[in-house]
Amino acid sequence: MNAQLLSSSILVAAIYMFQAQAYSSVGIVSRPLRSSHSGSAPALTTTRRSTYPFNAIPAGRVADVDDWIRLSSQSLENATGINLLDRMNLETVTQVHESERFAVLSHGTQEDPVYNYFNRGAVLTFLYAEDEIYQLPSRYSAPAGAVRSNRQGLMQNVKEQDVMVFPTAIRISKTGQQFQLQGVVLWNVYSSDGVRVGQTALFDRDLIQMLPVPEDESSNDTDTATAITQ
Repeated sequence: MNAQLLSSSILVAAIYMFQAQAYSSVGIVSRPLRSSHSGSAPALTTTRRSTYPFNAIPAGRVADVDDWIRLSSQSLENATGINLLDRMNLETVTQVHESERFAVLSHGTQEDPVYNYFNRGAVLTFLYAEDEIYQLPSRYSAPAGAVRSNRQGLMQNVKEQDVMVFPTAIRISKTGQQFQLQGVVLWNVYSSDGVRVGQTALFDRDLIQMLPVPEDESSNDTDTATAITQ
């Protein structure tokens, strides 16, 4: 009987060890989000490493979205005193990934910057498929013509000033639907070594106003399809 009990105990211990190893292998972790805020507020944490909205790392997307959001959040806090999660009234990095109310999107530092991250809200706003997002130059988020040209100048201003808030901005989805954003925050993202590695934007999707289709159909973004197939 004692031998049977000992054998059962060994089996249970082995099962627990296997489960612990399995959880570790899928990245169930708790990692703090650094904050320079004073006071006794608890550190922000993420309870699991999210793969949402993408289950694999597509070419062109940042390799670690959790770390990218942390860099974006810390860079915004350094520039304004308020980090990304506080602005979104969220508690975890996973909630940033999965937010449908707030769109968070970013591009890299190429001469013609290409998107490297969309959260769920950004996907729902611009309606591009996963295999299209990360080969799309971010300038195609603005309608062709004066709006797009003006956007390019604003991107340069942010590069020089670190952060800007735009009262309104006109953008266009893959389907050609134009819409007006309000209160768009755009800022430079820096690595832990102080190197500029991209720009991130944030806006509230509850404030989006759909715009009528322009009478001049030629103003639609018909060149976008060419851009994402090159």
